[in-house]
Amino acid sequence: MRVLVGLSVLMCLLIEQESFSEQTLKLLEIIESQRMEGYVAKATVAKFFYYAKSLRSEKDAREIFSMVMGILKECAVDYTILEKEQFYKIIELTGFEVAEGVICAIANNLGAFVTLNAQQLNSIGFTCPVLRVLSVKQVLDRQRLEYCCLLSEPIDELKVKPETSVLNPWQTELDQKRVKLNNWLGNDFREAEQANWHPWEGILGRIQYSYRYAPRHIKGVNRVKKITWDNGCQMALVVHMARETNNEVDIRLQLYAISNPKDLPENTKMILLDDLGQTFIEAQSQFGELGLQLRFSADYGDQFSVKIDYGNFRFTELFMV
Repeated sequence: MRVLVGLSVLMCLLIEQESFSEQTLKLLEIIESQRMEGYVAKATVAKFFYYAKSLRSEKDAREIFSMVMGILKECAVDYTILEKEQFYKIIELTGFEVAEGVICAIANNLGAFVTLNAQQLNSIGFTCPVLRVLSVKQVLDRQRLEYCCLLSEPIDELKVKPETSVLNPWQTELDQKRVKLNNWLGNDFREAEQANWHPWEGILGRIQYSYRYAPRHIKGVNRVKKITWDNGCQMALVVHMARETNNEVDIRLQLYAISNPKDLPENTKMILLDDLGQTFIEAQSQFGELGLQLRFSADYGDQFSVKIDYGNFRFTELFMV
């Protein structure tokens, strides 16, 4: 489905209303995962940036704006597709801002216009034979039903026993196969899927959307591996990466708890090791912490590994950029 995202939906990213902002982030995540094409009207872009700078700090405004424009495609409004009387009638019913979005969606042959005003428009009898007007919740409900069909086969869980130091209990760290991250940048995830690396939505999207470091709104690619420890605790290891302008690769390693409670056990460590097995950087969870993140840059061909220490449990994954 190809949809136009209205200004009212994007404004939810700027206001302190968690339920609305979470729904907007879910929508953007679905669009970023290419399960849906998302567009934004050219006129909306300028307004959104203005409001972002007015309501947020300069840094936050630019980060949020960059995130949105990295996911949505910009499209122009063509007012000539309707006669003036029709245009004025839509404005009278919906207001100029919504009318502008409706016309932009029709002009660009999009399937739906997503707005917070969908219920209000439906209540006043606004209909369009070539365009559906949907709320964010309606879009998410439709996608959830479609995605449930894709999840009919359960995702394999990686179970790790105490003192296990590598990904696979039958392998040693020396012969463990490295994850080739360069393939991910080329959108080749065949080996990743075989090694139980799945899209964000497949593991974390069904559990919680409000992770502090969530990379779903950042330009780049990411995959998640679910780890189930022998004591029943479940965690998710996330690798997010994006090309930088200096021909390096920006990499974020993240660790979340996904079982109840959803806080990482205290003193859980995520350690980045270089190609010689020496500690490069590490992070350790405090009480009540939801997740950990390590961020660094690497050159193509670089090798590194990630080790997770959780009580008596050990987990290691090897990578090559």
